Formats: sequence, structure tokens, C-alpha cells
Amino acid sequence: MTNDFEVLMSGQPFKRLAEQLYGPLMERSGLRKVELDILYCIAHAGLADTARDIMERRQFSKAHISKSVDHLKKLGYIEIQTDPEDRRYLHLHTTPMAQPILKDLEALRATLRATLFKGITPEEREAVSQVLTKIVHNLRDASASGEAAPH
Repeated sequence: MTNDFEVLMSGQPFKRLAEQLYGPLMERSGLRKVELDILYCIAHAGLADTARDIMERRQFSKAHISKSVDHLKKLGYIEIQTDPEDRRYLHLHTTPMAQPILKDLEALRATLRATLFKGITPEEREAVSQVLTKIVHNLRDASASGEAAPH
């Protein structure tokens, strides 16, 4: 593999850019990056709005979700509703108080996407998307089975 691929797989360039972009919002809101990410997920969850749904979709740890949900609820950014048909399920929803942060998050994520895809054609974006979908699938399979693919 190329050096660029290894650098990308390390995640460090992306992490540095994300820290640079998220830093001011983290400071203004008093939220950690994981809390901002979970708030964004809750806002865009649709019907998959339980902590388990978010954990499975985004691969956050149970501890991160639990701690973040408690903090976001305490600050008034989310509310938790018990499912009327099955009280074991708790549905997470953002509140109007979260809207200014979510607006900033949308702008931040748009800037991040624009930076990442600068100079990349729609066709190249589609090809990258297809390859990344396969890579994520391979990672989930390997993680679930506890085995890596042979060389």
C-alpha cells in the first residue's frame, strides 16, 4: 500500500483537522467532541433513535453513549421518551435548546466535507464511497468474528 493510504488509515490528519474545526464549538458549548457527535446523531436518527441504535450505527462505546446522553439531558439539549409500546426502549430526541449547536455542527461538517472532497469529481466521490462501504463492512465482519482476513 502507498504511504498516503497508511497515513489515512492512521486517522491522524483527519483527527487534527477535526480538532481544529471542532475546537471553537467545543469551547463555546462546553461539550466534548463525542458529545457533539452523539447530539448530531440523535438529531439525524430518524426512527433509529435509541442509544443502542446510535451505538450500532456509529460504533460508539456503550460508556460514551451513556455518559454523553446523561450530560446532554442534564444540559437540556435532549429529552428521553419511553416507548409507549415497550417500556424497555428509550427514544432520544433533541430539544429546541440544541438547535443553535446543531446549526453550528451542520456548518462545521459542511466545511469538513468541502475540505475532504476538494478537487474530487462526483464520479470519484462515488467510487470512494463504494470502496469505503466495503472496507467498513470488512471491518465489522472481522470485528464480529474476531478474525482478520488472510493476507
